[in-house]
Amino acid sequence: MDTSEQDKSQHKMLLHLQDIEDTKLKVTLWGQNAYYMSDFLANNNSLAPVVVIVQFARVKFINGRPFSSTYFDVSRLFINNDINEIKSYKKKLVSENNQQLSSSGIKMIASKQDREHDDFLKNHLFSNIGDVIEPLEEKTVIIVGTVKGIRQNIRWYYLACSNCKKSAREKSSSTDKVDGSHEVAEIVTYECTNPICKNIKISVIPRFKIPLRVQDNTGTLTLTLFDQEAKKLFKYTAKELYDKNKKLGNNLDLYPMELKVVVDKKLAMIIDITSYNVDNKSNIYGITRLTENAKIIDELEKKNLIPQPANSDSLMIGSSDIASQETKVLKTGENLTPSAIDKSTATSPIKLISTPNELKRNLATSIDLDEMENLSTSKSARLSPPDEQPTPLLVPKKEK
Repeated sequence: MDTSEQDKSQHKMLLHLQDIEDTKLKVTLWGQNAYYMSDFLANNNSLAPVVVIVQFARVKFINGRPFSSTYFDVSRLFINNDINEIKSYKKKLVSENNQQLSSSGIKMIASKQDREHDDFLKNHLFSNIGDVIEPLEEKTVIIVGTVKGIRQNIRWYYLACSNCKKSAREKSSSTDKVDGSHEVAEIVTYECTNPICKNIKISVIPRFKIPLRVQDNTGTLTLTLFDQEAKKLFKYTAKELYDKNKKLGNNLDLYPMELKVVVDKKLAMIIDITSYNVDNKSNIYGITRLTENAKIIDELEKKNLIPQPANSDSLMIGSSDIASQETKVLKTGENLTPSAIDKSTATSPIKLISTPNELKRNLATSIDLDEMENLSTSKSARLSPPDEQPTPLLVPKKEK
């Protein structure tokens, strides 16, 4: 059971249910229903089958697949209760499988919270961003960083094949209209880039592929956030945002404002450095898993002693609002108009330019101030009499 939230009503348990017809459904139990199931499992033989009825549940379809969950105090949970519906189902279960009820049972799966803790604190090595700017070997590492922006020159979504979820490309063709007008109609279809889907008729669905700019105290890097992990951060699916902005006539190449909620979030992320990264010297990595769990992030930072940059400008790549930045802030190596082939998008952190007091010198020690009056913008120029020699060029005095 996931108990990472302080509010007990936000504690949850994920069930994988399966009926006699082998239909499977994921059901999320919240709050008191999650604790009811947890208590049942702790006090009953896990080898026996567990028949569950969830009354007044919510059902939501994501990418055409149903997901169910309990709804506050409205939903009711029945677990192996002595009621007619459960008795009838158990009899069916016996007759269909031709076996005793005790021969099959529930399988306990490690909770998401336990898996998350182990993945981030036990199973992988930690790395600073500066250590992976140049990919030298294949490995999986954890980094902690703050999202400073979303790159504008790369699409925030891709059109995925309905069969395998790989990228699909548009394919145009033409045919004669069936109305007898002899006019040609343009037909747009899609084909999957995955060879296993060759000659298979597919449809497409938008999925997240968001290029995030992530920063720690050692550098800045572009990390790609894909659909599965993006769902943890956003209230909308990629399809919902795509359809909404298309209906409004917005430019789909610009990321929707709904995605700005990710900016300034501190995340712990697991990234894979693949053979492609090493062979092509490319440091644009994909995020295989992320968490914004404050306890895990704090433990990682304490364990690895990694202070995050205190105050730094958001790197909203592609933005034209650059003039508002203070003149004393220099972003070194930041490419605001990256090329199509961007093998190295990592940058150094922001550097502050300051002039030490001991280096400040009085201008009067180098140049005669009286001679400077003719160059002043606040005083009227002194004109030399006709017979007077023009003022010579200023020559800086040499220090002894």
